[in-house]
Amino acid sequence: MNSVTLWTRFSVVLAAAVLCAAFAASTRAQVQQTTTTSGTPTRAVKIESGEIVAVKGNDLFVKMPDGTIRDFPNVPESAKATVDGKKLGIHELKPA
Repeated sequence: MNSVTLWTRFSVVLAAAVLCAAFAASTRAQVQQTTTTSGTPTRAVKIESGEIVAVKGNDLFVKMPDGTIRDFPNVPESAKATVDGKKLGIHELKPA
C-alpha cells in the first residue's frame, strides 16, 4: 500500500468518526424534558369600565365601551372586581 492510499483511508475513517460524533451530539440534543410547576396561575386583567352582560358559572361576559363583548373564562373564586367601590367575587356580579 502506498502512502497516498493510506492517507486517503485515514481521512475517510477520520471523516466518518467526526460525522458519527456530530450525529450523536445532535441526537442527544433532541431529548425532551418535561417541567411541571405547582400553584395557581394568575392573570391580572384591568378593565377601566364595562357593563356586565352575564355570569355563567365562572365565566364572565362584559360589554366593553366600544360595544364588543369580551369573555373571561374560568374566573377563579378568589378574583375580585371593584363595582361602585365594593370588592365583589364572580358570583356576586350581576348583569346591569
